[in-house]
Amino acid sequence: MTLHSLDPLASPTLAALYLRQGHLQRAGSVVDSLLKKNPEDGVALALAHRIQCLTTVGLEVWIHDDALALRLTAPYKGDLTLHVQFFPSAALDIFHTRQPWTANRGGVRLPLPSPRGAAVAKLTGQLQENDCTVAISRVVSW
Repeated sequence: MTLHSLDPLASPTLAALYLRQGHLQRAGSVVDSLLKKNPEDGVALALAHRIQCLTTVGLEVWIHDDALALRLTAPYKGDLTLHVQFFPSAALDIFHTRQPWTANRGGVRLPLPSPRGAAVAKLTGQLQENDCTVAISRVVSW
């Protein structure tokens, strides 16, 4: 039995707060206690799915030649969208790309928009008709 299963404040709101703050284990503990109380709690089930996505799929990123290279660390069933934020060092503009992820078994390469800069990427999928973050890369610079 977890501490949160005895806590009267355990709620989907608390689990979502932990999740937004990156405390996946705490969020999972709260969600587990909610599902023990009510296995058909739709919000808790959605949060459990989101936590599972964030703990099982990773997004690796590195610089290869003159391109940003990305790949999943585990297979994912479902449609994904790749979002990449480029931060060129010589400009104030931030470039954002958004495209369907089509490389479940391979990787994606995107040309670098400037000679120097940094980038971060995330993959989103659909969860109950809303975008859900599936994986976030580390920041990479060149």
